[in-house]
Amino acid sequence: MSFKVEPADIDGFAKLIDRAAEDIQAGVTYIDNGANSDAFQLTDGAAGHLLWDLAFGNHKERVEEVKDTLRKFSDVLDTSGKELTKSAKYYRTTDREQAASFDAKYPASKRGEPEGVPAGNGGDFRDAADARRALKPLEADPSFFDAAGKAQNYWEGHVEEFQFNAAFKTFGTALDLVSPSALVTEGLKLFFDFDPFGELAAQISGDWEGYLKCSGLWGNLADFCRNVAANVEHGTSSVSATWTGNAADAACVYFEEFGEILHSAAESFDSLKKNYEMVAHTVFGVAETVKGGLMLLSDLALEAFIAWAAGTEAAATGVGLIGTAAAYALVADRALKAVATYEKIIKAIDLAIVITRPLYAECAREGATMQAKIKKFPVPGKSYDNAVV
Repeated sequence: MSFKVEPADIDGFAKLIDRAAEDIQAGVTYIDNGANSDAFQLTDGAAGHLLWDLAFGNHKERVEEVKDTLRKFSDVLDTSGKELTKSAKYYRTTDREQAASFDAKYPASKRGEPEGVPAGNGGDFRDAADARRALKPLEADPSFFDAAGKAQNYWEGHVEEFQFNAAFKTFGTALDLVSPSALVTEGLKLFFDFDPFGELAAQISGDWEGYLKCSGLWGNLADFCRNVAANVEHGTSSVSATWTGNAADAACVYFEEFGEILHSAAESFDSLKKNYEMVAHTVFGVAETVKGGLMLLSDLALEAFIAWAAGTEAAATGVGLIGTAAAYALVADRALKAVATYEKIIKAIDLAIVITRPLYAECAREGATMQAKIKKFPVPGKSYDNAVV
């Protein structure tokens, strides 16, 4: 390929690459602000319960992996920008014939026309996309909580004695129920030697709304990586219009391959988004099961306590012994049903844990894939260099 070069265009490309490096750093900050541990609102009861511990532990690992990956992206871009700046200086200060002679000795590449990238115009090194525009504030999808609102209304009309927490209008709080009435509490004591409401609330507690928001964060980072890739590809196409030869081809191949890594990272972020949504939907489903079970437990507790009180009164007065026996039989029946209901709820929570484990494994694979690809990618000064500088 014939040699030609416009040093000013290489400088322009270097500045575009520098901006891309700064954009990637903004992506790291975005994660710090939206996905680190201190971004979650956790109650004391959340830690130590497997459903949340698995989700949050996996999340913290993914966050560190992703930040490490983005920092490596930034390092590659930052070092590449410096290499391009040195190249521009070399071509600006070197005799054109001497530069062409040296370029002819440069190892030839097998570069073809990159697919899906329009031919560039020399001198145009404006960003093709506003990468940081994708780094939007995090919000959970309001439609996700429609069912929660309906369940809240149903429960409020179901047992007037219950007290409710208005904060559960969103998904983050474990249960609609804060504390049952005195009658329900006394009835539960006939069945259990612990607080089943508090125990089950703790089992599914955690900042699940914050977790769901992070699915949006991964989706935004997918768009962000595609935007950064579009800028790198645009710059590569533009510089190739005025910089040709073996060294130019080597540089263009390098940045085209880096663009492919960014697109691959975007696909991994899409997968993380999907898996986080599936986890959130699974947990929301089991939360609905828990709420339905607790409604039944409250009914059983009320019936049992009323029957127990009536039977105790009859036994104390010696009147209606047959009714007393029937009352205690009803208490025993309700106790069996209450224990069976509690066990079903626990099994539902266990099933949710089983269902979500493969989703966490898939998230781990995506994080590892991103890390592996950038680790293998050459960094200027180590594997790739423009040999003229």
